[in-house]
Amino acid sequence: MSVINNSNQSKVEGVFGDKKIGKSNFNLFYGVELEFEVDTPEDVLLVAEATKDPTQKFMYREKAGLLVNKSISDFAFMKHDGSGRNMFEIVTVPMSLSAHRDQWNKFFSIVKNVPIRVENTCGMHVHASKMSLTPFQIGKMLVFIYARKHFPFIKHIGGRTPPVKFAEMSPKSVGDANKHKIRKSALNLNNSETIEFRFFKSTTSKNILLKNIEFCDAIIRFTWPGVCGFDLFKKDGINLFLEYIKENKDIYPNLFEFLDRLKYYGGKKIRTRKYRSDIDEFLPETEYINEEFATKIKIVKPTREIKTINKDWWTQHPQEMRTSEESSEQFYWK
Repeated sequence: MSVINNSNQSKVEGVFGDKKIGKSNFNLFYGVELEFEVDTPEDVLLVAEATKDPTQKFMYREKAGLLVNKSISDFAFMKHDGSGRNMFEIVTVPMSLSAHRDQWNKFFSIVKNVPIRVENTCGMHVHASKMSLTPFQIGKMLVFIYARKHFPFIKHIGGRTPPVKFAEMSPKSVGDANKHKIRKSALNLNNSETIEFRFFKSTTSKNILLKNIEFCDAIIRFTWPGVCGFDLFKKDGINLFLEYIKENKDIYPNLFEFLDRLKYYGGKKIRTRKYRSDIDEFLPETEYINEEFATKIKIVKPTREIKTINKDWWTQHPQEMRTSEESSEQFYWK
């Protein structure tokens, strides 16, 4: 029996049931899909394309899968991915942020010896629990991620220009939380139990994987009512988000280090191609950062305190989940 499920429709619950790993306040769990292209001889790929028979190329995929399987079998399975020439993806059970830090160790200890690589078509998708999120909060995330002026930042966080075919990026409003139905979008809202962040590039670096999951956790918590006021969010959300990460760098160490190495702190311009050697260790698969997308972030002190994460905050403020902020007001952040 193959270690890679040949159906790309397979669901993690069909393999693991309702298994979750870790403990999380507010029931926040994250499921990851990590896509890879298998190193396959060109002549084998050409034969498969000409004959429509994938048998031979799947032999190379199976060999790679056997090397990976023992390192992930406790928390993930592998299935076919049709977006490349000979791809598969690793799909995890829902796990807490801290569980992801522990569970991936074996995989990243052996991945350099596995004949797989990351192409620009290889994505990393993060599913986040929807249960604790309000429509207004999801709307704020839409505005933050899709704002045209934030595109350089989202490009850096994602490690690539989000491919339109798999992660469209047209501007969104808060009211789109109930209307956004495009599945292959940077933030997919069509699943009943999760929201799906789809703009990340896949990776063979544990630091990058954790940075991506930390971003998802941080933007969810940053957009919760009571953390950053709505008016401030509209006016200067990206700078306040950067300050929020700095304030909580013990919780988001990989995300903070990533942003710090790109000089998002201190008001300095992001380093471009000639400086890239200084950050190769942390950005092994990222494209060169073009001068066109270089940006300058000025950190401004907020006029109200940004709260650090507090496990008991919602217990102390049960009504904050339904504040007057949750109106149908719509705006575009252009």
